[in-house]
Amino acid sequence: MNHHQLIRHLFAGSNFAQELSYRGTGQDDIIAKKFNKLSKTPTAEIFRTESAIWLYANWCGPCKDFADTWESFNPKKGSKYAVDCAVNSKMGEAFNIRGFPTVLFSNGDGTFSHFTGNRTVEDLKEAMEDSKSKHRTPHAVDYGMLNKIL
Repeated sequence: MNHHQLIRHLFAGSNFAQELSYRGTGQDDIIAKKFNKLSKTPTAEIFRTESAIWLYANWCGPCKDFADTWESFNPKKGSKYAVDCAVNSKMGEAFNIRGFPTVLFSNGDGTFSHFTGNRTVEDLKEAMEDSKSKHRTPHAVDYGMLNKIL
């Protein structure tokens, strides 16, 4: 599935989880090259399960720096997802993203938290494992738009 097919597939509202692939976009995407296994695209499942969602832009320097940390982050529970908002701007709008990189946590009850810790594997793990972690604050999401996308 090429990049354009993936975007059409995502906007079709499918619950199919497909690995993201940015190869063939004509851009030298350092982030995509760093991943051995690219994170899955978010689906409606993020409302029902605990998960971590990294929203980034492929042109963002701090995002490129954070890529190795994200790759090393393996949550004990839940899933992790990555979304390139430069490619999928509607997802960034739905999640009300104001800057990159942004990590959100789905609390499993339809609500989301914003990661406020240091960009380290240790802080990510602590925040993922404890919904009341000091590294999490409530995050507003445009649920109507998100439901249309997912």
